[in-house]
Amino acid sequence: MATRSELKAQLRAMLGLSSDDPLASDVVLNPILNWAYQGVVAEIADLAPDALWASGTIALTALSGSTVAGVYQIRSLRDTDAEGTDLVRVPRSELPMASNAYALTGVEAPFTVRVSADVTTSTLYYDYTQAAGGSDLIADSTVPALVPTRFHDVIALEALFSAELGGEQTRPAALRQRHQDRKAQLFAYLVRVAGPGTASRTRMVVGQGEWP
Repeated sequence: MATRSELKAQLRAMLGLSSDDPLASDVVLNPILNWAYQGVVAEIADLAPDALWASGTIALTALSGSTVAGVYQIRSLRDTDAEGTDLVRVPRSELPMASNAYALTGVEAPFTVRVSADVTTSTLYYDYTQAAGGSDLIADSTVPALVPTRFHDVIALEALFSAELGGEQTRPAALRQRHQDRKAQLFAYLVRVAGPGTASRTRMVVGQGEWP
């Protein structure tokens, strides 16, 4: 298990820089590591969404409510309870004419959920794929919880190459190969353990807008 502090140490070692070097300061590396973490989690959400499966409830007021912030993709929405009737996703413009339906708005979580007028429950139950938040790695003691412990080094490698720290063309070929190999091992592990998952019938993904 690696904390943000340990990931920074890994990254500095790969860069060959010390913590007192301006290019490897906390101010520089903290946001880069968080960005790399978000990127790795987003790839997991695309390739093995069941590994990031979660469920929750949405409180409705006047036929509207909000998801939690850590949502990458809404997968299903039900009334009554977790085994209740599956609501149908429709475009926002069609919601007034629909029955037993809902629409989602917003370009990033928390998404706003609106339901058709015939939905009488005050609580909705939903399944979703988790997302990494913008400030998930908020402290040096924070652990990147959405990536398996044995693959935490992938985050440091992702930061090194995706951010092109120090000019990625100067990195040893063996290090680049390690980056590629470790990412491939991570996704192979998750697909083996959790499966590739199923496509969301809602088609609502962070950054996608109201309706594709």
